[in-house]
Amino acid sequence: MANSSNYNLLNGNRLSLDPSLVPPRTPGTMGRCDAGDPDQCTFPGDTPRSLGLRDIGDPQDLYFVPPLMFDRTEEYRVFESRVLAKHIRRQTRPPATEIPAAELVVVEPDPHGKHKNDRKLRTAVAERYLALMKQAKLDLKSEKEEFLKKSKKEQAAEEKRLKALGLVAPIHVTQIGITSAYRGPKQDTDLWHEKFREQFLLNYSEVQGYGFVQVRSGSKRHRRVTTTIVGPEDKMLRFIAHIKAAPGFSNHTNGIAVDFFSVEGGKRFAANTKLQGKALDKHNKQYEKTWFYRWLEKHEDDYGVKRYSGEAWHWDFLPIKGDFPQDKADMLRRCV
Repeated sequence: MANSSNYNLLNGNRLSLDPSLVPPRTPGTMGRCDAGDPDQCTFPGDTPRSLGLRDIGDPQDLYFVPPLMFDRTEEYRVFESRVLAKHIRRQTRPPATEIPAAELVVVEPDPHGKHKNDRKLRTAVAERYLALMKQAKLDLKSEKEEFLKKSKKEQAAEEKRLKALGLVAPIHVTQIGITSAYRGPKQDTDLWHEKFREQFLLNYSEVQGYGFVQVRSGSKRHRRVTTTIVGPEDKMLRFIAHIKAAPGFSNHTNGIAVDFFSVEGGKRFAANTKLQGKALDKHNKQYEKTWFYRWLEKHEDDYGVKRYSGEAWHWDFLPIKGDFPQDKADMLRRCV
């Protein structure tokens, strides 16, 4: 209740509770919204016994959550800014700047007609994107027509064969396109903060305090493993860097990247940056079996497009001769 103590937001050496972050409690044996009340909701800090729900000292609950409205605390803002500074220091080039409107082309209009979510790309690569999508849709239409020319028995046999491979027949591909293209510096920065908050919540218990990680170096024959101590900031950086580039250092901000999606067999395959580890690997493998992904792999050289290794949906249009001044083209190649 009022004297319950929560695990401090970032410092594992002390316990504290900021009263302004926790809803009022009713004094007494069982207060309003206390964890022990079966008819009421619970909050971090509620006290059904000597220790509160999710209190650090509770031996029955080793998973910790941050205090309510944690992102309004000065401690959180300082921590976030330090992680951001480290993320930016890791970069080896200047951040991308706002691309003038005259150098951007709308390649997919806002479906709601308000232009707020128009998908744009640099003029230098927009033509290639439009040609790619036009050909992909023509090829899909052609494959559907060829499939429908077969007898019902042949269609059933073909679908059965594809299903055994984890694939679907082209007749079941109902939509292809992109969910994201150019993001200006401000939008990209806002997205970084959004993903940081999301990852902070998902990995809060792992970010706490100091830990040890093994670093492998050297060749396979002369492999050397060293143990390094890492703090909360480095731990958090590992989580955020895995799913989001530092603000201004994404090829989305350079205006040469898109996130593709498709709807196949009644299922939508698209970007999902909430996933990590085995869940992300599984998502990528499923995405790699889609008709659209396999088409992109087959035609990547035709349109100068290349997949980002960690995300099956993210593809970059590589600068080619004449696209940009040579120094700009070299910089963009390093971004991929």
